[in-house]
Amino acid sequence: MSKNQETKNKIKESFLKLLKEEDFDAINTKDIMDLSGGARSNFYNYFSDKFQLCTAIMQDELKKIERLINAYFRENSDFGPERAHDLFLICFRHIYENKDLYSALFTIDRFSDFPEMLRKSLVQLLDYRFMMHFGDRSSLLLKDDYRSYMMSTITVSTIEYWVKTDFSLNPGMICSQCMIALLPGYTVSSPANT
Repeated sequence: MSKNQETKNKIKESFLKLLKEEDFDAINTKDIMDLSGGARSNFYNYFSDKFQLCTAIMQDELKKIERLINAYFRENSDFGPERAHDLFLICFRHIYENKDLYSALFTIDRFSDFPEMLRKSLVQLLDYRFMMHFGDRSSLLLKDDYRSYMMSTITVSTIEYWVKTDFSLNPGMICSQCMIALLPGYTVSSPANT
């Protein structure tokens, strides 16, 4: 990894640490650079302001979600309701581990487009994956593109609800709620835990 990339990563890590302790509006570039160990002027070699920094982190986060979903599908060739539950649980655990970041991305007015970016990203990922895994074997009478849109919309709406309730439910419980919304009558066989 290049020195520039290392510095950029330190800035991102410092910002994320601060986000766990402070409100987004209270964080400034001096705080970020003090924590990262660099000169304040170095911040501007990589980002124009904390909003651009947060946008870069937002894009990183979309890539992480994509990697999680792709890894899950590589390891699981058969896909049905139980698998959907497992996939949701993996994603919701990741979100819970990064809840300070998600709280910021879903509540800061400047990032009001993040939920839609996340939904579109999920639609693209799921369209491809459903086409690969369901095909004519699907027991659901929904076209793959609609199924992807529906799953993505319910997922993002669930995350928004979760953020607004300050993550009052653990990942297992929120995953179960998402599955019930997608498949009325669905019951989770394993206990809903983190």
